[in-house]
Amino acid sequence: MLTTVSSRFFFMLWLVSTHLRRHAVRAFSTTTLSRQLPQQQAQLRYLSSFSTKATVYDEDLDSAIDEILGSVEPAHIKGSKPMRTDLVATEEDFTDPNFLRTTNPRWIQAGLDSRVLDVLNSRGITHFTKVQGEAFDPVVAGRDVIGRSRTGTGKTLAFGLPSIARLNQLLASRREANGRLPRGRLPGMLVLCPTRELARQVKDELAAVAEPLGLFVDVFHGGVSYDPQSRALSQGLDIVVGTPGRVMDHLDRGTLSLDELQIVVLDEADEMLNMGFAEDVEVILEGAGKSNNEKTQCLLFSATTPKWVNEIGRRYQRNVLEIDATGNQDARVASTVRHLAVQVPPGVSAKKAILEDIIAVEISKDAGGMSESASDESENEFHNPVAAAAKKARKQHLQQKILERPLSFAKPRKWPTISCRVESSKV
Repeated sequence: MLTTVSSRFFFMLWLVSTHLRRHAVRAFSTTTLSRQLPQQQAQLRYLSSFSTKATVYDEDLDSAIDEILGSVEPAHIKGSKPMRTDLVATEEDFTDPNFLRTTNPRWIQAGLDSRVLDVLNSRGITHFTKVQGEAFDPVVAGRDVIGRSRTGTGKTLAFGLPSIARLNQLLASRREANGRLPRGRLPGMLVLCPTRELARQVKDELAAVAEPLGLFVDVFHGGVSYDPQSRALSQGLDIVVGTPGRVMDHLDRGTLSLDELQIVVLDEADEMLNMGFAEDVEVILEGAGKSNNEKTQCLLFSATTPKWVNEIGRRYQRNVLEIDATGNQDARVASTVRHLAVQVPPGVSAKKAILEDIIAVEISKDAGGMSESASDESENEFHNPVAAAAKKARKQHLQQKILERPLSFAKPRKWPTISCRVESSKV
């Protein structure tokens, strides 16, 4: 008798608990499911499995969940917040002048320091070029890049701005309390150039944007003493710009170590091959960044990409991003650049004297090369602001101060002839 009563008691208890569990699950699903993610559905199914009639309850529960979740819009879930716009990937148009403005806040968000932007603005740089815009984010992120861009399109700043921004981030932990970097530090960035003239030009460009960040830049090339360069290395340099031959000399002397090199750049890589520096470049790259935990970032920038450049990329680059800003054209220089070779007598004074006449003649070509009756008005637009002003002010004298001496431009009788008078007095 006792056994029968106990069995009935436990059976009733089981029925009550099952009934309560079913209603609890249903109540839970109707009050909180609108704020739950889809994976909670599995947990609710697990709760209903305790019943002997799990199949029926699961079907009811599934239909209820599907009905509830099917009518819920994730973007309007109660208590949720809209997605941050800076986390949403957008397609960037590197041909849009407004996007490439230096005042666009996205450049600071991408890692460009405001002090560097101030330097660019002081130099009259208001827009980035296409190759500069495309290369910035990948280089800052540490990717290896092969950039193909014509001479005169800003390749130096294309690799210089993002490389310096990244190097500054990597060196942040090494700065002392006063913000300075330790004395005698090894270089973190190396830029190889085929000629000493290009090396000096690149050094000046990089030093202008690196100085506000407390980074030191120096140039190493042949034809000068080793001693000043060795002293600069012993004091500590952050960026070394040099020709392969002089860099190799310092490596052989033991005055230069590339063990902590974070970034290496080959500027005009195709020209280094033509000048016979291929072997030296490979030796330099082999020993770069031995003490680093990660591979040294390798950037190759040139106007063309011959076979050797691609071989260097395969050997020393990983996950390479190729940027081609040439527009599938074979020309090495930008369309806004015109090269002119003139034989002049030796001496600086002779070069200055002929330069004034060359500038005057070239400006006259820009200003008067087009016929006044040209039907295509777009052809009358000039990249040279002096030429544009000369074209606009034909009835007036236009003076352009060059080498501290003014050039007077008068309206000629027939275009494109121009009368140019060089005045010896200063304005």
